[in-house]
Amino acid sequence: MRSHMRAINLGEDPDPSLADAVGMTAGEVEEMYRLLAIAKYEERYVIPTAALGDARRLEETAVPDECSLDHAGGPGMGGDGPFGRDSGRKLLPLVTVENFHLLRRRQTSDDAKEA
Repeated sequence: MRSHMRAINLGEDPDPSLADAVGMTAGEVEEMYRLLAIAKYEERYVIPTAALGDARRLEETAVPDECSLDHAGGPGMGGDGPFGRDSGRKLLPLVTVENFHLLRRRQTSDDAKEA
């Protein structure tokens, strides 16, 4: 059954001799695979009673009680940049496009009149 279904999943033609070897047709192998792969409706999403404590513990660790942004200094709260206290956008001067081009002309010109 695994070889037959692997061939189908890979987009290949399944070897009919595999199904013949167990006395089935290719269609019967696929029907049996579907029957074995799908659980009965009442058995789906059932947590065994022996694992109920584990399920609660796992849920508590996976779902936090509060949002990670609810504390001061969290992401987006304006803390230090990624490379320490002096890094990050908050310390960069905000310059308009016009001032940027004016300053660049001043720095690259040879004569004060050109700037």
